Amino acid sequence: MGTITTDENGYVESESILSYGNYYLKELKSSIGYKLDSNKYYFDINSNSKNVHVDVFEDVIKGKIKITKQDSETNTCKPLGEGILSGAKYQIVDINNNVVDTITINNDCTGTSKELPYGKYKVKEIEAPKGYLLNDEGVIFSVNDNTEFEYTSYGTFVTVEY
Repeated sequence: MGTITTDENGYVESESILSYGNYYLKELKSSIGYKLDSNKYYFDINSNSKNVHVDVFEDVIKGKIKITKQDSETNTCKPLGEGILSGAKYQIVDINNNVVDTITINNDCTGTSKELPYGKYKVKEIEAPKGYLLNDEGVIFSVNDNTEFEYTSYGTFVTVEY
């Protein structure tokens, strides 16, 4: 029948007059940061319903970050000496520098964030595990599809000489 485009508020009004009949709306292109909705929204035009209102809600794209903590010398989850890799803490901030999540590394040397909405983020270590220096360089990542972003953070073991 035709293509219509929503305005900046997500509202659309058909310029053409539709004849009586059965119709449907289907999204062809999603808004930035939202999933494409494959549903068809059916409606009828008849003598009782010449003006039709159809509500359609978009789902935000979400993703996660999975952090793996490794020793910088062994490049594995095996710590040196009496150090431990679990317990390291990471903070995730959004582009406005708001803290959106904190992750603690588990015994398997990994930690995963909660689902984060579409956007740009920075993750950095805020608390080093026992025996290691703080790795505060961090990394910037984007949630732009429904996937899991992976980041490996390397810890430098502290050597104390007597």
